[in-house]
Amino acid sequence: MRNLLFALGMVLGMGHAHASELVVTNNPTTGLIAWKQSDRGISLEIIQLSPEAAQATYSSRDLSPVIYESMRGYCVFGSVVRNETDAALTYRVVDWRVVGADGKKQRLRTKSQWVADWKTKGAKFGWSILPDDITLEVGDWSLGYTPVKIAPGEQFDLIYAWRQHGKSYTGTLQNLACPDMSGLR
Repeated sequence: MRNLLFALGMVLGMGHAHASELVVTNNPTTGLIAWKQSDRGISLEIIQLSPEAAQATYSSRDLSPVIYESMRGYCVFGSVVRNETDAALTYRVVDWRVVGADGKKQRLRTKSQWVADWKTKGAKFGWSILPDDITLEVGDWSLGYTPVKIAPGEQFDLIYAWRQHGKSYTGTLQNLACPDMSGLR
């Protein structure tokens, strides 16, 4: 009987859903796109940024142009990770992968790697990049930039990973794209 109730609950949508829900929005003013996926209690939102917006973040803090120059060749996205479950969860950016249109996987550069590089260039700044190893308690969230080494206009998938209750999980945000600013307003 218990198995029947559990199965019925899953069919009716009670308990943890294993299907992910994706919402894609397009900013009518800028033409930039945001993707938000809720997947087994973790919510990940990836937001396209124009190169000018990313550069403005650094230049408005009187940081050396060498900091922004170190990000040339990277497409910078805003990222928000939320814990929408009833227990703590952990993610590590080092476990995430980008899959390019050619099918090749690449690692994301972590916040720790960016900060170490910037320190060699004389900057003591690092709050802008998505935390690379964090435990989110119930209702907690983290945010920051996620630089992806991908060409303007190129599509890619983002495989993200997290741990909860001693188990590892992965999800995929498909068909993300670096904005091609030549066609945007």
